Amino acid sequence: MKVRITFKKQGVMRYVSHLDLQRAFIRALVRSGLDITYSEGFNPHPKIAFAIPLSMFQESVCEVVDFGINDEMPTADIVAKLTKALPRGIEIIGCTYPTNKISAVKSAEYDITLHTERSASEIDNLLCGKLIAVKTSKNGDTEVDITGKLFEHSCIDIDGGVLAKVRVSASPDNVLNPALLCNAIGEGDYDIIRTAINFD
Repeated sequence: MKVRITFKKQGVMRYVSHLDLQRAFIRALVRSGLDITYSEGFNPHPKIAFAIPLSMFQESVCEVVDFGINDEMPTADIVAKLTKALPRGIEIIGCTYPTNKISAVKSAEYDITLHTERSASEIDNLLCGKLIAVKTSKNGDTEVDITGKLFEHSCIDIDGGVLAKVRVSASPDNVLNPALLCNAIGEGDYDIIRTAINFD
C-alpha cells in the first residue's frame, strides 16, 4: 500500500538539504516500527519519493512524501509511529492512501517576503514583465528565461518590504525554484515559504 504523508519543514530544518531530509525520513521509517516496503536487489532500501525538492533556507507547510507499507492500517497509527521517530522541525499534518502518482504534481505556491524598499506595485510590474534569471552551476553562470514558469502572482506592501504570493510550475520536467524569481527581479534579501503543492 502507498502512504502519502504531508508535513511541515520549518525552524532548524530549513538548514537541512533535500538529500539529508531523505536520509532523515528513511531513518525515521526504519525506526518507526512500520512494516515498510523495500526495493529489491543487493542493497534493499525503503521505497520513498518526495513530490518536489525544497531548497535549503526555504521553509514549507505542505511537503509531500510517499512510501510503501505491506499491510493497510489506520492512518492515525501511521502518524503516531512516524512522529516519534522524526527529528525536530518536521511536523506531520496529514496522512492518506493516495489515488494519484506523486509525479502528477503540476504547480506549487509560495509566500515570498522581500525585504526591499520597492513597493508592491513596483514588484508586481517586474513580475509581469520578462523574467531572466542567472543560474549558477559548477560550469559557470547561465541566463535562463523563466517567464512562462510563473503562473500567478499578487503583491502587497508589508512592514519592511513586500509579500509576493506566487504560483509556479512544479511538474517533474519543469520545476521553478522561486529563488530564481527573486534573482530575476534583482532582489537578494528574502524569505520563502512553500504553502501548497498542487496535483491538478
